[in-house]
Amino acid sequence: MRKTIMAVLLLVLALPAVAQDESAYHFLREGYGFFTDIALGAIGKLEPVQSENPPLAFDFDAVEVTWAMLDMEIVSESTVGTMTFWELTGGTVAIYEDPACDLNYGASPAEGLPTATNGTAVLTGPIFHAEMFFNNSSGTGSITGDMDFTGGTRFAELEALGLDEADWHFNDPMSADASVPAGYHARWAGRITGILTIPTADCTWTRVRALY
Repeated sequence: MRKTIMAVLLLVLALPAVAQDESAYHFLREGYGFFTDIALGAIGKLEPVQSENPPLAFDFDAVEVTWAMLDMEIVSESTVGTMTFWELTGGTVAIYEDPACDLNYGASPAEGLPTATNGTAVLTGPIFHAEMFFNNSSGTGSITGDMDFTGGTRFAELEALGLDEADWHFNDPMSADASVPAGYHARWAGRITGILTIPTADCTWTRVRALY
């Protein structure tokens, strides 16, 4: 009996546990962030050369692909030395196809926002949480956060790839210099990334019992 039990235990250890493959999809983007009284926002466009496995194909000769992240509420702000840290919650994200190709950051976010959001909303969804830091001495920083896509005219294309089940994140290095338009805080240049995790192997007690 002891030998049988030991054999079963060794078999369980030898069988593969649940394995997972991950596929990453990226939207490369650039734009500018801005503050309101209690929130953070940003607008911009997707890079016309999407070299990192984009989940959707766009005709950049015919449309301008813009994006907007709005109403990320500031829940905390702290400064240590030259570094300022923010924690943010909530907000919305959208990607637009615009044949007018008229994105113009204008003299303020109030002027730029209508030109970033006047296309067809191809992907939309909520932002859950974000963290941002900025070095006030060097004029550089970064923002990272968690989000999701849940709608839009091309959402079905994400569903066809299984990306409605993906974990979506954004990560943007930031820089502030004389080229940042008036009224904006810093330039964003990063990516929105979807990570799709696919189980590839499984081992259960049912499989073990079936061997005896």
